[in-house]
Amino acid sequence: MSRSNGFLSGQETTALRTAIQGLPCFETKDNGIPPLGNLFVVASQAHIVGNDLSLQKILHDGRIRFEKTLPLTSKEFFSERSNATGYKNIEKHFQNRFFSYTADAPEFRENLENELRMLIEQLPQYVIDKTSLLLQTYSKEYNKKLDSELKVFAEMLNNKATLDRDLEILLENEPARNEKNKSMRKKIVSAITRYSDHSVTEFREAYSKVVDVDFIVSAIKEKGFKKKKEDLELLVNYLGAKLENDADKALSKYSVELNDSIDDYLDEFESFATANGKIGINASIPFNAKRVFVSGMAGLLTFGGLALWASTLGNLAGYIIVAKGVSLLSALGLSLGGTAAVMPFVAAIGGPITLFIVAAILVAGIFFGILSSGWQKSVAKKLVKEYDKAGALKQYEGFINKFWLEDTATAFNTAADSMEEEWLRLIENHKSLVNNYDVDDIRRKIREAEDMKSFLSNIPLSENGSKS
Repeated sequence: MSRSNGFLSGQETTALRTAIQGLPCFETKDNGIPPLGNLFVVASQAHIVGNDLSLQKILHDGRIRFEKTLPLTSKEFFSERSNATGYKNIEKHFQNRFFSYTADAPEFRENLENELRMLIEQLPQYVIDKTSLLLQTYSKEYNKKLDSELKVFAEMLNNKATLDRDLEILLENEPARNEKNKSMRKKIVSAITRYSDHSVTEFREAYSKVVDVDFIVSAIKEKGFKKKKEDLELLVNYLGAKLENDADKALSKYSVELNDSIDDYLDEFESFATANGKIGINASIPFNAKRVFVSGMAGLLTFGGLALWASTLGNLAGYIIVAKGVSLLSALGLSLGGTAAVMPFVAAIGGPITLFIVAAILVAGIFFGILSSGWQKSVAKKLVKEYDKAGALKQYEGFINKFWLEDTATAFNTAADSMEEEWLRLIENHKSLVNNYDVDDIRRKIREAEDMKSFLSNIPLSENGSKS
């Protein structure tokens, strides 16, 4: 929300860009929510302007100013959202999300109220549908777990001697499994450190190209910025967005590499723990490494580079996070997916730095004493000086290191610790079942597992045929 008589100033464009990059993806062609349907950019106190044509021009000009600060085309800015929602050319709908509001004139708030009412009416069905998908995923995953347990129970009843032998092999394998797991974890942690170093190096190179007199002069001319305070703010916001985009490229690039490493690690953990080439399928402890690993991440404030990996799990990640007691909206936050999963973090660190630079240059009064002739170069030189004075590069580097060495490393180690603890717990439970062999107790567990499978298969269907 921004006052209509000063709509979307330079600093507000940064806030809007950050908000859009962290905006959950509610809309799809199937649920009827329009593109960017949960975005409302509002020019408040519209009665100050008091003219519909003037208000429409204010909203249009605000969008143009915002798009001037983007380092990409508007289409590229919304490309990840287009891919996630199925809506094409979302940028063409962006202007539709600009509204006026005032309490004094209903005609100036009618459009906003209608759109807001429409969204509020659609959201309950969206939540129902989303919850239905989470339940279906839960049913599917839990059925897999029950099937594995039933195989083990059947083996217990039919071939106790084989089960004793297999358990002995499983326990003998534990020291080797433990050493293998430590080695794999060390490899991931080393990779995270390496990704941090590479990200800093690549961003430092990009920074030197952006915070550069020639680049800034070129940007002033290309974007058509004029010699006035408002355009100077837009210029700094454009430079900030460009730096954010460069940081995002570096972080996303290595998040993709981490994504593959995490999948390999989980595959190896599961394979080595439950089989190691020695133990038959009947002796396998029911264990889904991916499910247990992401469960360990639930409740963390940030996933760092693992945000990309979590976003690829879709409903699986959503149901696990909700099942761990985290809100549904947190699960919805994974909906955008792709490398865009990293961008909200980048915008959150870049925005404050940009606002600091804007404040610094305004206090410095850069335009005072600058003659019309060659003003672009004079402004560029002073901007480079202010970036250096603010230590902007070191701030970005600090945030990049935090992204990897604190947030990502913490998320990985927390999830890996949780997975190790769960595996050891399952071994103890399995050992107890075998050593305290009780036919009646095993048959009771079989009945409980079969009853649960029956319950899951009979979850009531909603009118549209989905489980709910």
